[in-house]
Amino acid sequence: MRRTLLSLAALVAAGTSLAQTAVGPTTSLPVYTTGSTTIVVQYTNPFRFQYSTQVTSTNINGPTLAAIAPAASTAGVLPALAPKAAPAVAAAPTLAELWTATGTDLSNARTLMLALQQQIEQATANAGAEQVCYKIRLQYYSAWRLDSKHKSDLIAFAKANATPVAATSAPNLGDPTAACAISGDDGWPPNVYKAAETAIFQVQTDMQKMTFDAGFAAWDVNGQKSAYDATTAALTALSTQFQTYAPGSTMANSFVASVSANAAERNLVTPIAAAANTSAAAVDSLFQYPINVNCNTNWYGRGRTDVVNLHYLDISTATSTDTVVQISSSSCLTPGTISTGIGMSFIHNTEYNFVSGIDPKNPGNTISVIGTTTDQAVTPIYALQYNIGLKDWHNGLGMQAAVGAALGSSSGTAIIEPISGISISLMHRAFFISPVLQIGRRESLLPGYSIGFPEGNGLTTVPTNTSWKPGFGLTFTFSVAQ
Repeated sequence: MRRTLLSLAALVAAGTSLAQTAVGPTTSLPVYTTGSTTIVVQYTNPFRFQYSTQVTSTNINGPTLAAIAPAASTAGVLPALAPKAAPAVAAAPTLAELWTATGTDLSNARTLMLALQQQIEQATANAGAEQVCYKIRLQYYSAWRLDSKHKSDLIAFAKANATPVAATSAPNLGDPTAACAISGDDGWPPNVYKAAETAIFQVQTDMQKMTFDAGFAAWDVNGQKSAYDATTAALTALSTQFQTYAPGSTMANSFVASVSANAAERNLVTPIAAAANTSAAAVDSLFQYPINVNCNTNWYGRGRTDVVNLHYLDISTATSTDTVVQISSSSCLTPGTISTGIGMSFIHNTEYNFVSGIDPKNPGNTISVIGTTTDQAVTPIYALQYNIGLKDWHNGLGMQAAVGAALGSSSGTAIIEPISGISISLMHRAFFISPVLQIGRRESLLPGYSIGFPEGNGLTTVPTNTSWKPGFGLTFTFSVAQ
């Protein structure tokens, strides 16, 4: 019988030209096939499992010619079997040969144990040196918020750490951008371990064979006891030393712990190196922590103040402590702000009345004619506004839509007139500058009358009418409520 470990993929690939036998999820096992076929196990789970197959073969011999048609015999019986020679048996080694083999195998075991010791010492030293290097790097990059230099240094360190230094070299502890990773075998036990174990076992086998020899007792006391005892002591020392390197030993556990810690540190800086080799945006995604404050979530015109705290955990220590630092206190201003102040209206304001004028028929006479007592291109106003927030910037500037009323005068009468426009706020809505559209009530002469028209002939009052006219204004107001 022979046992062969094959991958399922190899079996399928080898039989793509053959008939296929599907083994589905509900197929009863085992399936039985005859002739060449490809068995396809359907719907394997590569997410959780890896697959392989083991083939155990038993040869089925074909019938021989004698079994089909035995040779004829005059005696009426099967022909006698030809005599078969017994296999040669190797002579057992003598005590002298076993003693020589023991010495040779002991020397080989010592050589392998020395190589194992050197390999373990080198691997342990490398793991310890790398671990010390990471501790020094963690001290250098100790701030929870890096400055630009430390950020650049950390990126350079991550890129350098992607290429481990030679196993016979030591990391540059003084340069915070130099690599800590050291190349080498990170597994336990090292690759010489198995060879050393086999060599020690061979020496034990040699010495055991000697004790089974009939002449061992006489040989042992015939001047060979001290040498045999020394060999036994050497073998015991090698076995004891070998046990200190076994998996689960103190040295092995210490090495595995160091390697695990180093692997964790490598895994932390590997994404930084990958991002640095990708794009600036990828680097920013690692070194920036976005916190979104959404001021558009409150209903009914309410504002909000958010105190934003950041928690950070030092994962470089065995007992990490949650540290909290307040990042910001973010105010979401209410949509509306009431402001009041003064301003100016650019709607022309004219007030008509009878005034003294020259008689056009007799320039030497003075008569009463239609004229103006007030003629202003700009008039002062008092403004009351409700400013609806459109955009606020962190530097204190803002933009609002303003609606309100302006108190002015026309024809000697106080008038409240509507205004609307855009407000530019300063110092977080403390002061507003607003260019506005104003609808003002103004007087004008009736058609057919003009300035200088004489009074009389039934004209006892100035023939005017009042209408609302659009124009522009400019207000300067201060916040009074929010």
